[in-house]
Amino acid sequence: MLGHESVEVERPVRIGLVITGDELRSKPYAPAFAAVGEPASVVDGREPTPLIHNSNLPMLSAAVSAAGAVPIERSCGDDPAQLLDILGELSERVDLIITTGGISAGAYEVVRQGLEGGRSTFHHLALRPGGPQGHGRFDGVPLLHFPGTPAGAFLSFHLFAVSLLAARPLRERWRKAVFAGPELSGITKGVTLIPGGYTAGGGVVRTPRSRLRDYSGADVIIRIPRSTAEVCPGDIVDVLEC
Repeated sequence: MLGHESVEVERPVRIGLVITGDELRSKPYAPAFAAVGEPASVVDGREPTPLIHNSNLPMLSAAVSAAGAVPIERSCGDDPAQLLDILGELSERVDLIITTGGISAGAYEVVRQGLEGGRSTFHHLALRPGGPQGHGRFDGVPLLHFPGTPAGAFLSFHLFAVSLLAARPLRERWRKAVFAGPELSGITKGVTLIPGGYTAGGGVVRTPRSRLRDYSGADVIIRIPRSTAEVCPGDIVDVLEC
């Protein structure tokens, strides 16, 4: 075309996703039957580990793909050495690494144990959900550390990762909309983020609940500022399309 035999193109951004936690599994837990004479809670001579379905990995992988990037998925237990091995492997292949879980204030938080003090910094934002946050670098690759709760991880991606990918500050991505109800109250401890949808008239309404499926099906994220006052139909609110 136009006399050129080849053209230079930019490859999609590659994002490593590291979901942490011994308790997470990619499939629902279906334990075998206990042996005769053993308590029902004992399987193969040991107490079964409580397991949680890993919803963060498919959710974030889909969000990364929707943003035009390529996800590279990894799962990690609660061993800091394993985490560092995974980060070392990914750092040679990706442009950004996102971790979920292991960043709260507990004594055995795998991401904090492996990275705090040398590679990453952690904070607790006045934000609900999604208060625990972190950022850093590993062998020159940027790191974003999100909370392990599915709603918190979803919101963190749309707030912070998308801002980074779009090279736009978060404050420039909010826009104004008319709140169409039902009325709700803010909290004094911080900003509240809730899922919402558009009305036929272009206003926004909140969803009845604020679970992962509600956020994933939302048109917008509604920002309720730190306040004791109620937000009523007709008020102007900040929204972020998702």
